[in-house]
Amino acid sequence: MPFSSTSALDGLRVTRTLRAGQPGTQRLLLRHGGSLVCVRYRENEAGTERFTTIELIIDRRPTPKALVQLAVDWREKALQQKLRQAGAQWNASARCWQTELRIAKRLQLTNRILGPAQGRR
Repeated sequence: MPFSSTSALDGLRVTRTLRAGQPGTQRLLLRHGGSLVCVRYRENEAGTERFTTIELIIDRRPTPKALVQLAVDWREKALQQKLRQAGAQWNASARCWQTELRIAKRLQLTNRILGPAQGRR
């Protein structure tokens, strides 16, 4: 019996949760492969019906890169060079450097973050 919304699950209680690969998930693992995350067994409030639900991965993609603006004085030429080598770009209109947050962390420049950059790369 297919459910049209998650509200149909409201009256059901989870009795067991199994991760993909555990005993009790083999049949569903064969059917859904690496997309299967877990299997949940549920019962209605009266305990007269048992339901099997699954959690699947349906999409996988890289997370968007968080861009930040950094304050770097115009006299800090060595730091500017490090930023260029790491792929940072000068934003002339904002008069600051823009780079990915992970790069700012790697270069230990989190104390210089002015805020999030406008847009994504």
